[in-house]
Amino acid sequence: KFPIENVVFGFRASSSSDSMKDNSSSSSRRFSRRLVNISRINSNTSVSTDAIVYGYSSIISPNCFAENVQWIGGPNILMPIVNATQSASSLALSLRMIRESVRRHPPNLEMLQAGGGYRMLALLLRQKRIMDANVLDQCFAFAVHGFVPGFAEKDQAKSKGGKNDTGPGGISKAVSHRWVFADLDAMKYLLLNHQVWDLNGAGPELPLRLLAYFNGLVVAHSTHAAFNSRRLHLLGIIRWTLHLMLEATELYAAGASAKQTGANADVPNERKAVTAAALKNGWYAKPPLVSRVAAGCDPGVDMLLSCKTLLRRVLTFMLTPGDLEAIAGAAIYTVSITGGQEKTSEDMQMPQMSANTGQEKLAPGAVARVYLLRLLEELVVDGVNEIVADDSKTSRDAEGLNEAAVEPHSGGGSSTGQTYLGTMSRKKGDQRSSQGAAAAEPQHPKHQEAQIFLSAFAGILTPVWFACILEGCREEASASAVLRLMILMIQNSRKFALSFEQAGGFAPLVLSIPKFSICP
Repeated sequence: KFPIENVVFGFRASSSSDSMKDNSSSSSRRFSRRLVNISRINSNTSVSTDAIVYGYSSIISPNCFAENVQWIGGPNILMPIVNATQSASSLALSLRMIRESVRRHPPNLEMLQAGGGYRMLALLLRQKRIMDANVLDQCFAFAVHGFVPGFAEKDQAKSKGGKNDTGPGGISKAVSHRWVFADLDAMKYLLLNHQVWDLNGAGPELPLRLLAYFNGLVVAHSTHAAFNSRRLHLLGIIRWTLHLMLEATELYAAGASAKQTGANADVPNERKAVTAAALKNGWYAKPPLVSRVAAGCDPGVDMLLSCKTLLRRVLTFMLTPGDLEAIAGAAIYTVSITGGQEKTSEDMQMPQMSANTGQEKLAPGAVARVYLLRLLEELVVDGVNEIVADDSKTSRDAEGLNEAAVEPHSGGGSSTGQTYLGTMSRKKGDQRSSQGAAAAEPQHPKHQEAQIFLSAFAGILTPVWFACILEGCREEASASAVLRLMILMIQNSRKFALSFEQAGGFAPLVLSIPKFSICP
């Protein structure tokens, strides 16, 4: 702080007094205002006297910070402060200054958006490369109304002290249920920008924190989950999440390779440097056992699980054929991700000290493939159950039940109590034994709508796609997920069943399926 004894003058507009003098020789009046020098209360003898301001207009009015920023030229004037920062804390503080200048101030916000302010911020953040959690929170606060930077640390402190009502990702439900995705430009240029948040030079902490925030926007208990999901989908959140998922998988594979090879001289120097950097930055996850994942257990990779959860929640409200194509293509791409052998060298060298020693481990590429295949299966089941649930709700309303009995949208969770898929499977089996009895049974009221929905999946998940996935599988976990999804489509989608028979049925898979004859 500046020493108070060195203050020469300190004029305050609110301490002024009016004075008016009449000129009898002329009919004009002169208005003046006296500004009291509040620094004269000090013992300094060099203070100035009071000031006199002449004229009708005021020089400075005691407006708020946003008004003053607008008066000097808008929030883009503050960009040099961001450029001058040298640490993550000062960068976060400068971003907060810009955010406060546009908060609830439409003129400044319009100048920031129309004047390319977010683009300039993205360029400066890309050049700085000093991002941390505080900088991420400030960027997220630009785009989301109701978000308070630094709340995550407070929630963690509360959860340590006692019980806390937290949702997925460790975010308190009381905090995130009012979040509204308000600024598309801030989300596009500051957050959904892979050049700003480069994964190669950082660890998984920041992207995992960002995914937790995104999941908080579209979680089931959120009041604006449907609105946030549609706006995120409009900005291409599906392809962004898939890109993040695949890039993280490659880094995890590089970290696993570095963990296994160590100082192996056979590895090229360039490849060795890349894998060592990934391992140093924290891109390593404990490989799960193939036997457990094949039986239905979660692989336990938080980064990839958060990506899958975000995809499922957004696609619950907005699903297009382009999204299905992107997911199917990402699943095919995981076949090419190598690194992280299923059986580590440490397990081969260690004695048989535990039940898990020497068992087959799941590589990062296979983990991502399992998550994507399970996502497709959940989308099929959730979509059909949603259609059937709408029919049951309509019938209950027609019978005179009140609106309180109607459950809200599941928001990514499977609807319980729906037996359409199981009924279709039994009918298909009955047709093989007794087609006449099966044909006499009445169809479900929503049968046609469900078949249209399944036809969209059948147009993307073709028999050739299943054959390519099975041919690239090297372990039972992803192979069992592929077979489970394929059987689900054969039993319930008439279009896929016909195309599967026309493609030769199981004959093209004769070289792939015997490799996994004992998989669950």
